Amino acid sequence: MRLKVVLEAPSPFFLPWDYPERLPGVVYSALRRWDPGLAAALHNQGLVAGGRRYKPFTYSWLWPRAVSRQKDGLLMEPPVRWWISSPLAEVLEGVVAPFLAAGKVEVGGVALTISLVEVEGTPDLTSPVVLETLAPIVASTGGEWEGRFQKVFLEPWDEDFHRVLTQNLRNKAQALGERVSEDAWVRLEPLGVVRSRLVKVRDTAVRGFEGRYRALGAPFSSAWGMRWVLGSATGRALGWYRWPGVKDVRRTHPEITLKRMRMQARSRKAR
Repeated sequence: MRLKVVLEAPSPFFLPWDYPERLPGVVYSALRRWDPGLAAALHNQGLVAGGRRYKPFTYSWLWPRAVSRQKDGLLMEPPVRWWISSPLAEVLEGVVAPFLAAGKVEVGGVALTISLVEVEGTPDLTSPVVLETLAPIVASTGGEWEGRFQKVFLEPWDEDFHRVLTQNLRNKAQALGERVSEDAWVRLEPLGVVRSRLVKVRDTAVRGFEGRYRALGAPFSSAWGMRWVLGSATGRALGWYRWPGVKDVRRTHPEITLKRMRMQARSRKAR
């Protein structure tokens, strides 16, 4: 399940290159206002499976109407679209209500007005389906080299790329307590040219690939779909994608109604 948040500003605004590193703070700040215990649990523990910890929410990069590259960052023209995703309804509830109550967020010292919050439902997809990245998809492995651990970033034409993506999604589904078949798999076949891109995550260079892919898998649209984005470093806005040509499904999830969230937000604000 995804939230689409539309942000406005009175004029174009500047954000530094590392602004994605500041987006988790926006989410955690909202969660702390709504449910401090939930925010602490997500930050300190998350979900565990396969010896790894996963944060049960992810977020996209900011997508402005237009953007201009500057020496130290990006000059963005509003409105700006931002997506937040979680497999847990209570997490998105804990984000939506404070957003609606405050009516604004702050990113990198820039105050942005929230003009719209939508709950995006999951389209009815059947494998194969074409997906287009909104941020690079990262898959990595590692091992000892000359006595030191070395991380290797995998390429989409490498069979290990698909194996790592499959295991990553399997771990995340298991972290939710879902039963996952050993036969479950996912595969991304590049369509046309896919581009290698280096991004920094906590001062570490991370290599991913962006472009269009034919996504195959069993199952793909449930545990493998919108609830989790693809690959590693997804807690740092990587691995996001959309389905070009697939009509968006905008509906209220049965466990999270925006009308109810607005009423609760007003009630808390009035206290």
